[in-house]
Amino acid sequence: MKSLPTSREVYSRIKWDPSLDASRFSLCWRQRDGELAEVPFLEWREDVIPWHRVERFMRERECVWDRDRRIDLVISATAPQAPAEDAEAGGALGAPGVQRIPTWRWERSRWIKAKPGTLSASQQPERLRVATYNVLFDSFARLHVDVELRRAAIFAMLEELEADVLALQEVEPDFLSALLSQDWVRAQYVSSGGPAARSVTPYGQVILSRWPMTCASHMFSRQKRVIFADVLVGERIYHVAALHLTSSRAKNAPEKRAEQITRLLALTQSARDVLLLGDFNLSEQEQVGTFEVAGFVDAWSHLRAGEQGATFETQHNSMAAITATQERGARFDRVLAKLAQGDVIGVEHFGQQRLVGGLNLSDHWGVLATLRTGKGGALLAAPIVRSAAVLIPPARCLPAIQQLRAQHDRRRMERWMPHITLLYPFAPERHFDEAAALLEQQARLLEPFRVRLGELDTFDHAASTTVWAACESEDSALEALQQALEREPWTRQSELGAHGYTPHLTLGALKGEGLREVLEECRAQWTPQEFWCTEIALISRRDEQPFEVRRVIPLGGGMLASKILEDELFGHASEQGLQEQGVALVRALMPGHEVMLVGSRSLAGALPGADIDVMMRGSGSVEASL
Repeated sequence: MKSLPTSREVYSRIKWDPSLDASRFSLCWRQRDGELAEVPFLEWREDVIPWHRVERFMRERECVWDRDRRIDLVISATAPQAPAEDAEAGGALGAPGVQRIPTWRWERSRWIKAKPGTLSASQQPERLRVATYNVLFDSFARLHVDVELRRAAIFAMLEELEADVLALQEVEPDFLSALLSQDWVRAQYVSSGGPAARSVTPYGQVILSRWPMTCASHMFSRQKRVIFADVLVGERIYHVAALHLTSSRAKNAPEKRAEQITRLLALTQSARDVLLLGDFNLSEQEQVGTFEVAGFVDAWSHLRAGEQGATFETQHNSMAAITATQERGARFDRVLAKLAQGDVIGVEHFGQQRLVGGLNLSDHWGVLATLRTGKGGALLAAPIVRSAAVLIPPARCLPAIQQLRAQHDRRRMERWMPHITLLYPFAPERHFDEAAALLEQQARLLEPFRVRLGELDTFDHAASTTVWAACESEDSALEALQQALEREPWTRQSELGAHGYTPHLTLGALKGEGLREVLEECRAQWTPQEFWCTEIALISRRDEQPFEVRRVIPLGGGMLASKILEDELFGHASEQGLQEQGVALVRALMPGHEVMLVGSRSLAGALPGADIDVMMRGSGSVEASL
């Protein structure tokens, strides 16, 4: 007989499976007097009632797990499939636990439900404007400002945005009714919320779209939901999520937000083009990298890296100073995009200058982002300072380099590996496959060459002096490489100085008095280094992590000249250098393969002169590569 999943296993499946709507479930447990008590799933306390006293799980009126009758429709049963009409589009609509809600349009004298297929699509625009704004509860704002004047000012501001898609949070029924009464809304938009305001009772999110859309709702918890919309722009569907994650005022808020994000990403992972708009309530370092790993671009950090971009700040927002329990500034409101084509090309805040009665309209600033809808690609994406194309010296050269960097470049050491810049800023990491293919066309035409890290020199700035090692190569091969790779929009290196591109490896930044003496000390410590340049590295950094190599592009198609074998592989007495260069040689000979050190050397137990054993993993013919 097949074993029955335990009550705890069933509870965990309902709690963590993003395809199940936990708000529809309840638990029945046996009390001490023998009677059964039923508790809504979202109100169940795992630490109060022993699991063996849970008798059954209910989904509304249907029993989906029963201990005595050995019923299990949660774990053993096959999960229901999305309707066929949603299969091609992907995304959240049609997924289990996501409930369709009407889309509303104004016709003649009233708001009516838009029937599927009645809204025709127009030609796809070149750009799309999307915005998010937490409007602040009317029930709170009316304690401090005339609510009618505040609404009128908000509506005027939103109209001026001319957004194609607009996501609003903390919308209450009366606010929605007033919004739907606006002539510009009736004339230009369809809405996820209708005149009865059921989707925002007691409060919630609303999506307005100038384009046809189909809407749905998913409950994170009894208080929190996400509104989804499939927005048809031309012949392309954008899957939009308007969200408002749990506030930090709630108990265990970070854990709840993490669960909400996990469910959100699971529901949208199959969609090609996804826009997440809303109040994320995330702290600065919370969920670092989660969205980036899932393929999303944060519009603000992508285009305005280095700017805090706070949307809730008590210092400059008079309404935030009232609603906050302490002074703070945080970037709660965000626009995140995962695009199969196109790119984010603009982002800005709105609402800073609007006042009613001396107070800002809301305790949040809004965020407006502009998207390019066509084929974006590596050459159309705005270059960013979180990516670069560089040369990285081999490990045997690092001691001399890092000795000086440890003294004069500690801050940058944590972020940058030793490198010679070729292209910076560079294409965003999500375009590295395409960028690598473009650079490889030029790299395969160039032979490997020797680079000498020679005498130290300086760049003088207003408040500091940069110390660097000159990078010398025969027949200016390094300069020729950089020139061959450089193309619009990756041209900044040639525009920095009066003499164009100056190849160098930065060793430190000097400040204060006695610069001449410090520079002479650096020169006394420095030992020139030489190495063969055989490959280009594409590097990037994610969130606050250091730069890492993401792609490697070999010169000359990966074939090394015989003199490199002599100089690099056999010309160094160091066993460690021999090992590293041997692995590097195999990598160069086998581009596109993963090369791993194995055998006694991988276990640090090799005798001097031992073989260098490697294992390769990849596709293609080894004979063809050799």
